[in-house]
Amino acid sequence: MVEKDGKFYTVQCKATGSTDNAIKLDSKGGTKGDAYDSVLNHPLDYLFCLDKEQNMFVIPMKDLIQAGNTNSIKLRTEKSLYSNSKTFDTSKYLVSL
Repeated sequence: MVEKDGKFYTVQCKATGSTDNAIKLDSKGGTKGDAYDSVLNHPLDYLFCLDKEQNMFVIPMKDLIQAGNTNSIKLRTEKSLYSNSKTFDTSKYLVSL
């Protein structure tokens, strides 16, 4: 939960250290590593992500859901050169301080 200008928002935080900067949207655990939950199952306003270079992204959940992403996203600081409808452009959500 964060507050900005007197309004409260729900936020899920995720980080990655993977070489491709992938963020998994589900949570796994147990002895078989089965998925037991997903950020998509919760009434969240934003997804805050941190990549391996410590770049920060604030992604509105409504945009993520509208794009149809259900498994994972790849954090990119620049728009992909490929115009693939399955690629979610995270570069526009990059936070600069």
